[in-house]
Amino acid sequence: SNPVTRFARKLNPSAPGPPKNRAAPAEVAQLLSYISSRERAGHPAGTEMLRVMRGAATNHRTRIPQGVPPPHRQNVANKTGTLNRVVNDSAIVQTPDRRRYVLVIFLDGVKAHGSAEAFCRQVSALCWRELAQPAER
Repeated sequence: SNPVTRFARKLNPSAPGPPKNRAAPAEVAQLLSYISSRERAGHPAGTEMLRVMRGAATNHRTRIPQGVPPPHRQNVANKTGTLNRVVNDSAIVQTPDRRRYVLVIFLDGVKAHGSAEAFCRQVSALCWRELAQPAER
């Protein structure tokens, strides 16, 4: 099922779905995969979403993008989420040979945001090392 945002609920209080602005990591990954495929197919909305996500303010690029080597960080399109005990980041990461992967990290029960952000960077760096290698021919 598609997540329903608080904004959508304000527009239509009887809308089906969860009562709050919630999404599961798998749903976010599916959405990012869809955005990536739309951009690859040349759809303007996909292109615009990646442009906006890649252009996020520096303070929103301290998690997944920082796990990618500096020359390739501009090819990371990410969206963060932060609450009191929640640290999230989700991204479409493009490798040097233009392949892409989606990485979604949702952390709940966070006691130290700095440690949670460091964990996101470490997971991102590990994924980059494993997934950004040239495809075997």
